[in-house]
Amino acid sequence: MSRLIMDYNACRKPQQTSLQLKKSEGSHVSIGVKGGINSSSFRNFPSAYTKSAATGQGYQVGVLLNLSGKTRFSTQLEAVYIHLQGKSSANQVYNGNAYYNTDERLLIDYAQIQVPLLFRYTLGNSTLRPFVNAGPIYGINFSDKSALMYHNYVDGTTTQIPPADEKISLKSQRTNSLGLTGGAGLMLRQPSLPTLMLDLRYDYMIDGNTNNTTPNHQSLRLDLSVLF
Repeated sequence: MSRLIMDYNACRKPQQTSLQLKKSEGSHVSIGVKGGINSSSFRNFPSAYTKSAATGQGYQVGVLLNLSGKTRFSTQLEAVYIHLQGKSSANQVYNGNAYYNTDERLLIDYAQIQVPLLFRYTLGNSTLRPFVNAGPIYGINFSDKSALMYHNYVDGTTTQIPPADEKISLKSQRTNSLGLTGGAGLMLRQPSLPTLMLDLRYDYMIDGNTNNTTPNHQSLRLDLSVLF
């Protein structure tokens, strides 16, 4: 239709140049899947002795919904299952001057459903486009197998057998989490093909309040996403 109008104008007023206006694009909704790995550090757990952070590696998988418009800004909502785990170094604790020694170690092992709301800015219009994003996260914790492990042992000066090790469950300490996330990544966009995204992100999460402490964890995560 626009071509016919331009031809008509050219016949009526050949001395004037006809300009074809580019059709503006509206909002676009994409859905996708994602997966990746994380390296996490856990602090401020309820212990009088263990001062070092518990660290470990986990993984995450999820789905995402991306809403983009005419500008370089877009919004992304995710629902992600993430497995978090870590282990602290062993710390010797006071046990009443017993004939044996006692070490305490924190074991972290739980799952979380995270719902991040990300605000993204994308640079460039080429096939490979860098982006930055940030936003809040809400997390629901479950399958918590975290515990304080007390290991009793003798140092070789006695033949007495030490008491059995003790494990104190911490699964009731955390029910939900709130935090912030931010990072950067690369987007690969090609016509008629799914969009690929590689995303490096840092999470800071407050994992509730317990026994006058505020447990928290930080995660560095790498995700690969596919948008359709």
